[in-house]
Amino acid sequence: DLLLQIKRLHPDMPALVLSSSEDPDDVRRVLKAGARGYCPKSANPSTVIAALQLVLRGEIYVPPFMAMADRK
Repeated sequence: DLLLQIKRLHPDMPALVLSSSEDPDDVRRVLKAGARGYCPKSANPSTVIAALQLVLRGEIYVPPFMAMADRK
């Protein structure tokens, strides 16, 4: 809900969601809501920084576990 509110107020602001969830459905849900990336809290600091840099460049970051989820 917070992401939707932020995107309504600032539609062009890139958003990277940092979450404890590693559920692929949660990743899909936040990307559909307008996030430019999703990073689990279990990621190491260099991964979080790389994800943030990617999102700030206008690209999309999804965690590697999504590749396995899409194959199921």
